[in-house]
Amino acid sequence: MRREEDETEHAVGARMRVNVVTGGAVSWVFGDLIDRLRRLVKADIIVTERPLRHADVFHFWRPQAAVGGGDLSRAVLTCHGFGYWGEGRPIYGPDVVDAFRRAAAVIVLNAGDLRTLVRAGVSDERIHRIPHAVDADVFGLRSAHVPNAKLVIGRVGRPYGEADDPHTGCECKGRATLHQIMLGLQHRAGGIKWLLLGGGWEQEERFGRRLGYEVEFVERERIGYPEGFAEAYRRMDVYLVTSRAEGGPASLPEAMACGVWPLCTPVGMCGDLISPGLNGDLYPVNGHEAAIGQLEALLEDRTAIEQQREAVRGSVLGMTWRRWAEAHQAVYGSVA
Repeated sequence: MRREEDETEHAVGARMRVNVVTGGAVSWVFGDLIDRLRRLVKADIIVTERPLRHADVFHFWRPQAAVGGGDLSRAVLTCHGFGYWGEGRPIYGPDVVDAFRRAAAVIVLNAGDLRTLVRAGVSDERIHRIPHAVDADVFGLRSAHVPNAKLVIGRVGRPYGEADDPHTGCECKGRATLHQIMLGLQHRAGGIKWLLLGGGWEQEERFGRRLGYEVEFVERERIGYPEGFAEAYRRMDVYLVTSRAEGGPASLPEAMACGVWPLCTPVGMCGDLISPGLNGDLYPVNGHEAAIGQLEALLEDRTAIEQQREAVRGSVLGMTWRRWAEAHQAVYGSVA
């Protein structure tokens, strides 16, 4: 089966010269998204660390790279989520917020960041909400679902912060909340398996095993993306987000397309996509006690989430890469 991006390659919009500026920082998620821009948007996409002298559009993938750059009248800035590094340092300081105000267009992934930017003085007419998409041909339900013997809880992505202390470092990913949930469910450790997917989870792997859990840490480089990730999602019962701030996460629609029940803090796209009780559940930021309660209920009875796998998947099927590409093309066209 041909993937969606193969069907739509070179099919969207008119060609223009777009300089995607990374500021030298490209994660695996960002690298994948920029690669999709190259394949799906009919434009000359030139990726550089610093802006070129000439282009029709300058897309600052890392908005920090636009600070001190002068004229932003042909600039598009992507906001990847407001949050804080360690010790309360904001990811987007006043200079970045000022760049958002001066840019010709701003792309956000979720409604919460749109509201934050409007409160900061950015005109809502220049803000465009383009959430992450999903290839539903790759990320799909398992063909014959057999309930897991244990409740398999997945945590996906890459945490940040000090390797020896989950309570310091980047506050965005909620490492302290994850550890509190692990501690709070320790008395049920025999009935739970943790599936940590992505990178940087070595500390959580050791921590969980010390508490008596079965823990599997699966690195992206070992299983590959996207097919390896899709297989890993299909082994999960619950997709857990503990973050205090997110833009996406990009893995959320992927997990949901595989029918995995999301249990998330209401950050980023989580609050936009999840209707509590229908296609997932939400709990408060830093609210490990609420998350523990919901997970304990699932340990007693998983029938409801098993029966709603199709509903979970159906709620993200409209989030196609074609629409994502068309939306980016439209923003570029409005700026060029």
